[in-house]
Amino acid sequence: MSTLSLPLTSAAVRDFVAENPQALKDAAAAAGTVFAWYSMPDFVRSRSLRFIAKTAVLATQVVVAQRSVANQTCADPWLEDVEEEHVPDTPTDSSDVLQTEHSDSETSHECGCSHDQSVCCSQDLPEDFMSQVKENPLPFIAAGLALTGASIAASVAGEKWLFRRAERRRFSGKKLAHTAQALPLALLTGACSLAANAFLSNCAYDQD
Repeated sequence: MSTLSLPLTSAAVRDFVAENPQALKDAAAAAGTVFAWYSMPDFVRSRSLRFIAKTAVLATQVVVAQRSVANQTCADPWLEDVEEEHVPDTPTDSSDVLQTEHSDSETSHECGCSHDQSVCCSQDLPEDFMSQVKENPLPFIAAGLALTGASIAASVAGEKWLFRRAERRRFSGKKLAHTAQALPLALLTGACSLAANAFLSNCAYDQD
C-alpha cells in the first residue's frame, strides 16, 4: 500500500491510484452512487419508482462496500496477522516461580502490555472511556441520538433543497437539471473518497 504525499501533484495522485486500485474502485462506487441518486428524477418521474430504484442503489452500495472491506482485509497482511498468545512454561520448583514473578514485574506495565516501558508506556494513559459509559450511559446515549437525529435531519433538508432547486431549473427550461447538479456532487464525493483512503493509508504507515 502506498501513501499519498503532500503537496498533491498529478504524478503523486497517479502513483497512489496505480498502487491502490481498490481506492479507485471505492471512489468510483461512491461517485456512481451519488450520481445515480441525485440524477434519478430526470429519468424516473414517479416517486414510487424512484423509491424502489433508490433502494436498489443503496443495496448495491452496501454490497460494494462489503466487498471492498473483504478485499482490503486480504490485501493488507497487517490486518490478518494475529499474534499467538504466549503461554509460559509451568514452573517446576520455587526458584522458577520466583524468576517468573520477577520477570512479570519487569515487563508488566500500567497498560497491561509486555513490551519495553519506554516504547509502550511513554505517554500518559487516557482515562478509561468505556468505564465512564458503563457508570453513566445516559449522557452518551442522548448525545448519540442527538447527533444521529441532527445528521438525518440535515441530510433530508439538504436533499429536499437540492431537489426543489433542480425542479425550479427544470420548469424554467433547463434540460437534465438534476443531472447537472448531480455530476459535480459525484465528482466531489469521489475526490473525498480518494482523500479518505490516502489519509487512512498514511495513518496505517505511521502506526507501523
